[in-house]
Amino acid sequence: MLFRWMVCLCLLAGTGLLLQPTPESSSDLLFACVLYPVWVFMIITGIKRAHDMGYSAWGVILLSLLPILFLLPGAKQSNAHGPIPARWL
Repeated sequence: MLFRWMVCLCLLAGTGLLLQPTPESSSDLLFACVLYPVWVFMIITGIKRAHDMGYSAWGVILLSLLPILFLLPGAKQSNAHGPIPARWL
């Protein structure tokens, strides 16, 4: 599993280095064409490893979807954890 993930990371790093001289719009498309299949391959590898250890694949799937939580908006009103933060962007 570690070898497969290292190959995936090398593919992503190599793709990023090769796409530096290309225009911005085409490099994003080409990087996405490499990124998504590698991401799916890494999830499949994680699921196989979870099955080898006797665990369900749902944990791997949920952990792979966790970064989506960073994209979701927070509460619009203040709550028990404090007031609404001021936008500084």
